[in-house]
Amino acid sequence: MLESMRNATQGVVGKSIMTVLMGLIIISFAIWGIGDMFRGTVSTKAATVGDQVITADEFRAAFQRQVNQYASMLKQPLTAQQAISMGVDKVVLDRLESEATLNSRANALGLSLSDAKIAEMVQTDPAFADASGKFNRLNFDELLRQNNLSEAGFFAQQRATYMRAQLERALTDDPTAPKALIEALAKVDGQTRSIDYITLAPTIVGEPAAPSDDDLTKYFDAHKANYAPKNFAP
Repeated sequence: MLESMRNATQGVVGKSIMTVLMGLIIISFAIWGIGDMFRGTVSTKAATVGDQVITADEFRAAFQRQVNQYASMLKQPLTAQQAISMGVDKVVLDRLESEATLNSRANALGLSLSDAKIAEMVQTDPAFADASGKFNRLNFDELLRQNNLSEAGFFAQQRATYMRAQLERALTDDPTAPKALIEALAKVDGQTRSIDYITLAPTIVGEPAAPSDDDLTKYFDAHKANYAPKNFAP
């Protein structure tokens, strides 16, 4: 990504685009409160996302790397306060929170990458390749220096980066459902049901016959209590 950003800023057109981009950033973002971290507060947390804690040191390091990248693109120094006034701190924290969300989900799913796999991915990363397309140690060391990272710190960072990339691809790539699931859903969707029922119209029952005097007398005798006068205490 850094290599792409450097290439994009070469030439008059690239510089013009980056000038417009930085102008949009200045217009789009307001001053944000994370600047307190640079004024001596004692908090050790910048944010917490699930089981992931973004420490103040992690935020400062990410913020400084972003400031350095912008300064490199603009070909002029950029102070922390200038970056804060442009909203760079909010951009950085938003990115860290998004990454922490994916890290938390990866942990919940028990996902991991071996050291050998990470080394393989680094060696095939175009950002570290030379003109022939092969891994170049000098390019690798230069990127570490530019981002103020040790090799151990870089590999720890890339472990999470590659894991997030795999999780993102799993979430965003066009998924293909298993054949068994497709067949089961098709079978259920194609099923039909037959129901037999009878409709009873009121005319089938007919009108009930009028009760006889004998029927009324028997009913009254059986329910005399319902017709007895109520006795109320004075």
